[in-house]
Amino acid sequence: MKVKIFFKVLFILTLVFVFCFFIYIIYVKIDTNYNSSLLSTYTIFYDNNTDECTSSPEILYSDNEYNYSLSCVSSYNTYLLWDDGTKELLKNALENNKVDIKSLENHGLKIIKNGK
Repeated sequence: MKVKIFFKVLFILTLVFVFCFFIYIIYVKIDTNYNSSLLSTYTIFYDNNTDECTSSPEILYSDNEYNYSLSCVSSYNTYLLWDDGTKELLKNALENNKVDIKSLENHGLKIIKNGK
């Protein structure tokens, strides 16, 4: 009788362990494919006093396929104002993988994409 109860308890504990293990694996899988910064809200802020395009577009970011640049505005004058009140240079946010090009385009930033 005691042996039967022992095996039932052992079976239930094993099922609970396996269930928790699968939940952990799913969580890790989702977490590695998840970029939390894409859900963070930010505003694009231009710290430029002139409205003229005086320079040629500079390369803001590059990947294996394209060079991305901004038209008219310098990447050193373009900031992201994060929802927590912090301000960060756009170029730094891209280099630190806090944002991606697609997210910036979705926020209304006009980006020129040139093939390599």
